Amino acid sequence: MSESQDITQENNLDRYPSGELLLTVIQNEYNYEDVRKNALETRSGILLTLAAVVLTFIFSNIKMPKIKTPIADYSSLVFYVSYFLVAVLAVTTILISVFYLIKVIFITEYKRFEINDITWETVEKEPDFIASSLTEKYKQIINWNHKVNHNKAVLYRKGTYSLIAAIFFSVVLYGLSLNL
Repeated sequence: MSESQDITQENNLDRYPSGELLLTVIQNEYNYEDVRKNALETRSGILLTLAAVVLTFIFSNIKMPKIKTPIADYSSLVFYVSYFLVAVLAVTTILISVFYLIKVIFITEYKRFEINDITWETVEKEPDFIASSLTEKYKQIINWNHKVNHNKAVLYRKGTYSLIAAIFFSVVLYGLSLNL
């Protein structure tokens, strides 16, 4: 190696004296974001199953009323209209929930570490310099993946709230159907 390369590497070692430690910390953070992604996708799958169960419950246990025309009194009209509106709300909130939960699973913008960046030239450098370079690369990937995971968490939360509303409307709908 030339003298200028030695000086450059010494300066880099002074700048990054604990490169291997930083690399370990950043790899742990990288693994955390990966685990977070998997947890969100797994939970979304479970909630999608629950949404399917609630939707099946609605269509199998809820009977559509046989509306007698003309409707004799105002209270019967209010009952049938509210029954219909609650049914529409229950199905709509389930569909909204399914939409959000499927979006959680199918966001594919997740970045991974590219091993093509590692070359034989890289191997010849000092370990702390390599660790520092890898740390910088991991940092970029983690920042990107954190944004993606944040978006997934927002969608998951929206899907969960919609499913809770759908369950509530389904219970109300079932109670109303018992009075038909």
